[in-house]
Amino acid sequence: MSTQLINQLISNSSFDSTLTVIDNYVFVNLDWLTNRDYQSQGVSELIFSVGQYTNHSFVFLIRDGVNCDLTGLSVVVEIIIKNLNLTSDTCYIYGYEDLKISNSTFVDLDVIQMWCSLVYRELQEYKRTSISLTKKFAALYGRHDLYRLKIIKHLHQNYAGDCILSYNSKIGTWHPRLESYFADDKKWYQDHCPIQLDFNGDQGWVPYQKSLQQITKHVDVYFLEIVSETDVYSNKFFTEKTLKNFYLQKPFILMSGQHSLVELQNRGFKTFNPWINETYDQLSCPTKRLHAILTEIDRLSLLSISELNSMYQDMLPVFEHNRRNFLKFV
Repeated sequence: MSTQLINQLISNSSFDSTLTVIDNYVFVNLDWLTNRDYQSQGVSELIFSVGQYTNHSFVFLIRDGVNCDLTGLSVVVEIIIKNLNLTSDTCYIYGYEDLKISNSTFVDLDVIQMWCSLVYRELQEYKRTSISLTKKFAALYGRHDLYRLKIIKHLHQNYAGDCILSYNSKIGTWHPRLESYFADDKKWYQDHCPIQLDFNGDQGWVPYQKSLQQITKHVDVYFLEIVSETDVYSNKFFTEKTLKNFYLQKPFILMSGQHSLVELQNRGFKTFNPWINETYDQLSCPTKRLHAILTEIDRLSLLSISELNSMYQDMLPVFEHNRRNFLKFV
């Protein structure tokens, strides 16, 4: 099977089930086999089910921040390859990160191209009005996540009046064997969440289309967004959370994998050094990276709205460059 045929089949199919058989090809949607705590699910059922598809070619799909190394799905794929005697001619891994698994062929999913196109589809009618900064920060989160909670708790406790905040989660979970280490976070969550901005808390998360439609109501009044990506351990996965800022011409701080900013720079974008201290991007430990981000938030909080507005004006050439580069991917 050629990579061209793989891309054609994928573009014409929805893959709304874990296994999809098209002719002699079995597509395994790995996104459906994990949760947001990097736990794999249904492993035994998957290994058993694919055993009936001897003499088939397999395509494993990784399209939504699965992080197969952390979930253990890399090992599951290796087991399936061994059980079915798959080769690089009959096993393909389609996704945003090369797992470097023997006897498989990697087919690169350009997530930047994909998400820039999806962002543009929702925001192309947006027309910028005059910038009138009244807030310093924005943190707009749908699903619950440990790092997002740490960020929004810090902002809410220290700078609530200077922020636009949203934390739409209604189910904050901590592993029972570790939750004692996060007692303060858990209590704060129970006392304050969900923090609702444009959405009610019934769903517990926000579809990206609605998030993008609503961001235009607020984008002209805050200086900087604190982004926390879907997968904070990888520097290959970017979604609308990050990429919308290039089109909307906003600076951001990014909680993602080490060297995520470097990866964006390699794709032609400019980030926001020296106005923003971006050394956090160099830190391999996510705990240290988060603390460095909170420290930079504290530093920026000391600046007045007038000073931030002046800084924003200085960034205009960077914004223009980033929007032009963004449109190349659409």
